[in-house]
Amino acid sequence: MEKKCSSKYLALFTLILTIVLPLQLFAADEYRIDPVHSSVLFKIKHLAISNIYGKFADFRGTLKIDQENPTKNSIVAYVPAKSIDTHTPNRDNHLRSPDFLDVEKFSNVSFRSKSWKKIDNDAFEVSGELTLHGTTRPLTVELVQTGTGKDPWGGYRIGFETSFLIKRDDFKMGKMQKTVGGTIYITVSIEAVRKE
Repeated sequence: MEKKCSSKYLALFTLILTIVLPLQLFAADEYRIDPVHSSVLFKIKHLAISNIYGKFADFRGTLKIDQENPTKNSIVAYVPAKSIDTHTPNRDNHLRSPDFLDVEKFSNVSFRSKSWKKIDNDAFEVSGELTLHGTTRPLTVELVQTGTGKDPWGGYRIGFETSFLIKRDDFKMGKMQKTVGGTIYITVSIEAVRKE
């Protein structure tokens, strides 16, 4: 009787290992965006003559990456709107005002993915929602994996990059169109550290 019970428990334990262990081995890894080594850059036309360049100095968020099943990948990222930096304090203060970002009312620019689709070995089509100036709109980008590997401090890192454009009018920021271009060109470079 004891041998039969032992056999049943052994079979049950084996079944659990068969199901659970692969799930643990291939579960999505969670990463935290490293703000020191990540960038959100932009450019926009001035007087339809030249491009003005800038960045957001702060960038936060998390990613979940499943190497076996990229459809389970996700990203939630945001930048504090007040961290905008065009190397000109007076202009930055104007960009933070109600004429543009209105940072007192809308503190963050954020993106939350809804789906990931693998295009090739290093590229993904990522669709989600971009929230800017209190307005949320769908956004689809091509996100390229730029590298992975161990860092000198014992951690493991992953990198991504994408470039896309948005229209100011789509986010109710259409003021001063004769002076400031209506299209914003954005590049996002992400370096993220895996949570252990």
